[in-house]
Amino acid sequence: MKKIMYALTLVAAVALATSCEKEKEPGNENPVDNAIQFVDGYISFYGTDYSETNNFNIVLYTDMTTDEEGYFNSKGQAVQLDLYTTDTVLVSGKYTLSTETYEAGTFDSEYTAWYEIDDEGNQTTLGIKDGVVELSINNDVYTINISLTDSLDSVHVGKFVGALEIYDEREDPYAYEPKTPTALTIAAPADSIEVENYGDYMETGTDNLSITLWDDNYSVVLSLFVESGATELPVGTYTFATDYSAMSVEPGELFYSLFPVGSYAGNDEVMFWLVDGSVEVAKTDDVYTISGELKSYYGTTIKVNYTGAVTVLTAETESEAPAAKVARKAVRSAAKPLKLRK
Repeated sequence: MKKIMYALTLVAAVALATSCEKEKEPGNENPVDNAIQFVDGYISFYGTDYSETNNFNIVLYTDMTTDEEGYFNSKGQAVQLDLYTTDTVLVSGKYTLSTETYEAGTFDSEYTAWYEIDDEGNQTTLGIKDGVVELSINNDVYTINISLTDSLDSVHVGKFVGALEIYDEREDPYAYEPKTPTALTIAAPADSIEVENYGDYMETGTDNLSITLWDDNYSVVLSLFVESGATELPVGTYTFATDYSAMSVEPGELFYSLFPVGSYAGNDEVMFWLVDGSVEVAKTDDVYTISGELKSYYGTTIKVNYTGAVTVLTAETESEAPAAKVARKAVRSAAKPLKLRK
């Protein structure tokens, strides 16, 4: 699920001082006197959830009044800056524009925007095609000088000096799993199984077989990778790996806080993200035996047993794939929520 730029829903607790944009002097792209003075804002830290580099999303806004629900209802400006660094702390320096490269020392055009708010709180979002953000941090005081060129070639200059709250917005890929280890067994009766072959879905030269087993208390999904073209469930030992190689089990996690992917067990109340162990598949005549000694992320041990027939169904089109598999491929397809905080 990765990222779509949402319209900025500007919510603030208390605004502090009114500012308005002045005419820019010709030939001077960053005159201090003409800079919009932002008075408040916050920083969201997304870590490496959406990129290989660390992502900090800064939102700044001018002094504006709010309605009873906290929405801005007076004229002003706001800016969203999507910065990338190699560090897990925001560092001083000059950040230049990039487009979906997410390199350290850049800000991304997709999640950077300038906002104009009118007297009734209506917002105009201006996409950014060029610019520079200069950031200096001294004893928790942020000095941010901004010069951005929008898609209509207008230049917007802004400045902020002050403290900013940082909110940790990193995803928890192991949410809903108890942190206290336990032990459980999933003994699936005959015919309590579904197996689907999604083909070379990850484009690694192997097929993905998704096995779902269940009993009265829990279900388990085992994401196995086999040699391409499998029409039956291959016998043998499957071990956990992250490279989608043949005879491997894909570890489980909650992808972008929405989609369970890989291998996992659970019910409506709890989840166990499987990350270690092995799965044995044996066959006598037409009867399969599937057994697993598995371990979850927080250490719960899970035994899985099934004996019975196995029919491998083929998902012929990508549209038949569950949303979780679509999400796994689209690393930045889901929206990164933009939240203005009090």
